[in-house]
Amino acid sequence: MGGSSSINYMIYMRGNRKDYDGWAARGNPGWHYKEVLHYFLKSEDNKDHDILHSNPEYHHRGGYQTVERFPYQDNNIRVRNARLSLDTFTSLDIYCYGYKNSKEVMKTSDT
Repeated sequence: MGGSSSINYMIYMRGNRKDYDGWAARGNPGWHYKEVLHYFLKSEDNKDHDILHSNPEYHHRGGYQTVERFPYQDNNIRVRNARLSLDTFTSLDIYCYGYKNSKEVMKTSDT
């Protein structure tokens, strides 16, 4: 029994770069990922030092929308994350193309 009553936060996700590029290719001017990235950067106030340090071209501080990792992590989540590897995620197709098109596991951030 149960539902989503314990999920009391939002997840910040920009979407996949290929979707934006596809929209632009279908005749939607201004929707190419490189064109909308400016708006993501302008609005973002990312509090995650690791993400800011590793991907400064894709994340900024000072915008109106605060983005950060959820401060509490249940011990079960830590155990699960320690056992999962990039191979596990890629076998499930849960990966994204990140900085310089490197394949990496997508980390979620909270708003």
